[in-house]
Amino acid sequence: MISLWRPATADSVLIIHTSSLLTALRALFESAWNRASPYSVKGDTLSGDNRRLPTLLAARLTDESIARQLGWHPSTVQRRVRRLMDKLGVRTRFQAGMHAQREGWL
Repeated sequence: MISLWRPATADSVLIIHTSSLLTALRALFESAWNRASPYSVKGDTLSGDNRRLPTLLAARLTDESIARQLGWHPSTVQRRVRRLMDKLGVRTRFQAGMHAQREGWL
């Protein structure tokens, strides 16, 4: 049995008893959830030299090497990598690379 309780000020409660329909809906939800991928806005692309950044990161270049390739200062590379990771909602450079691959940026 699943109960959905409202705050103490509410004067009603919804109780859903286990049934074959509920079981089927739960299985459908679990199936869809397991196949889902993180939401992304289609058409979300990178501009300018930022387009090359994921490719250079995927090549496992150091920040210094990337800076030389793009004509940037190493601190600019670090700042832009951090901005890219924040935009993608990831915590590691590897995760950023995986996301960039999935989005077709590589």
